[in-house]
Amino acid sequence: MSSKLAEVMKQDGALAVVQLSHGGRQTQEAVNMHPFSCSDIAIQSKSVPMRFGTPIALTEAQIKTEVVDRFVYAAKFAYEHGEFACCTIKISFFVTLLV
Repeated sequence: MSSKLAEVMKQDGALAVVQLSHGGRQTQEAVNMHPFSCSDIAIQSKSVPMRFGTPIALTEAQIKTEVVDRFVYAAKFAYEHGEFACCTIKISFFVTLLV
């Protein structure tokens, strides 16, 4: 399915791009009530009209297995299924230091 989708997107010369992201503590509660994050400090904001999940702090080892390794898997999956480009956004500074 994803290979066919990539083929159709690129048939007229378009560049198929996959955007990978990790919401961390900015994950909406409706998506995940307890998202993984680099800290357990929840977002408290009266100006943002949405509720965020209560984050679960990960150890450095867990960041590698639960975040970094999953980004690698997703990037490889996209490449193997016909995507040309892959970008990442919203990786915390803490995770970036470990890569």
